[in-house]
Amino acid sequence: GFVARSALAAAGFGANILFWTRGGYSHLTLPEPLLHFWSLAVEEQFYLFWPVLLLGLTRLRGEFRYWAIRLAIVVSIASFAFCVLLTPSRQSFTFYWLPARAWELLIGALLALSPRAIERIPTRVRALGAWIGLAAIVAIAITFRDPQYGFPGWKATLPVVATALVV
Repeated sequence: GFVARSALAAAGFGANILFWTRGGYSHLTLPEPLLHFWSLAVEEQFYLFWPVLLLGLTRLRGEFRYWAIRLAIVVSIASFAFCVLLTPSRQSFTFYWLPARAWELLIGALLALSPRAIERIPTRVRALGAWIGLAAIVAIAITFRDPQYGFPGWKATLPVVATALVV
């Protein structure tokens, strides 16, 4: 049945695509025990493609970190623009597919690539940012009701920035 197909899709990092084809959260008629695997699939797809892009950077002359940061910024901007522009007309697609969600994961990659810049921020400021981020995550968890309307789009910036502040 569908649970077996869901398990296979989850094992092959394709649960997001399967659930997207079934209409996502808004079209559920029966409980779907593996629905949460859609986000893991997006992450795993990112972890398959991002290293390939980074490997391509090793062929360039110059500092690897310099080029990796620039690549992450460019791809993040493109992914975010794609997400914001397509969410109103293709919300289910932008919710489930990597091209519209890659920017969220790339924020973490940018943090990982920028330890020296982060260390230059005073410890107290970083600590305050982490507490603000944590408070924002709690507020978001309480106030975000139905993610179908206008999400991810620009609304996804709120939890992403809050999480980045905590990290």
